[in-house]
Amino acid sequence: MPVLLPDSVVVVSHTGIILRFRYDGKILFKLRPVDGKVVGEPLVTGRGVVLMQTHGLTVCLWEGTFWTLPAEATFLSRSKPYYDEERDVLVYANEAGSIAGYSMAKREILWTHRLVREFVGAPIIGKEGVAYLYGGNGNTLIAVDVRDGHFVWSTSLEAPLQKMDIVGERLALVLASSKGSHIQLFSLREGEKVVTFVLSSGIKTSLREKRMWYLLTEEGEVYRLDTEEGRLHLVTKVQDVTGLTFISNRLATVGASGLRFIEK
Repeated sequence: MPVLLPDSVVVVSHTGIILRFRYDGKILFKLRPVDGKVVGEPLVTGRGVVLMQTHGLTVCLWEGTFWTLPAEATFLSRSKPYYDEERDVLVYANEAGSIAGYSMAKREILWTHRLVREFVGAPIIGKEGVAYLYGGNGNTLIAVDVRDGHFVWSTSLEAPLQKMDIVGERLALVLASSKGSHIQLFSLREGEKVVTFVLSSGIKTSLREKRMWYLLTEEGEVYRLDTEEGRLHLVTKVQDVTGLTFISNRLATVGASGLRFIEK
């Protein structure tokens, strides 16, 4: 998927070719810093691109320099790193059960932290200097300070995590259930559970827009969750839908029959 930066668009191929071009079509950057295929989704930042391979992470800066960091290959396809632009800290799984904070400017590891339980791998997300990650063997949700890696808070979830996102000022989760899905909201700083919703079907995909979280179930139901007010609303139910998107600030479903706008 193309990644939009303020002044350009970045596209990364499955073979590791990085292409950056301005909105008028002029190519600003083209480089293939790796051999072989990349795994997982690349991380595009204002400083450069981080690619994941089976042997580690490759950091490629927009100035054209690149290098590889050893990392835990088992988790790379699932644990997309998080980069805090303001503090220049890349948070990633550097080995089994351990995470690290790395400075792309200094090219050095700032800290490492051994987790109490094994880190099973999930996208690492963050906001305002705090990174949120998911550990296994107890379904543990962990918040760490990106500056030194210390725990801000941790909590045990009742079921395995399927999706995690930051929507507005809440940490929004989808937990697996034998009879559907549990949707939960947590406060970012304290890690307190705000509200839980139980749906009768699984979640196929999600989409965030400011404080709203849109959820598409496997049964074709589209829900809108207001994370500030803690209210869940059924928007519509449609058949043969594969995804959600926003076009000109309007919510639309994507399916075999094309696009269908469902909200003004």
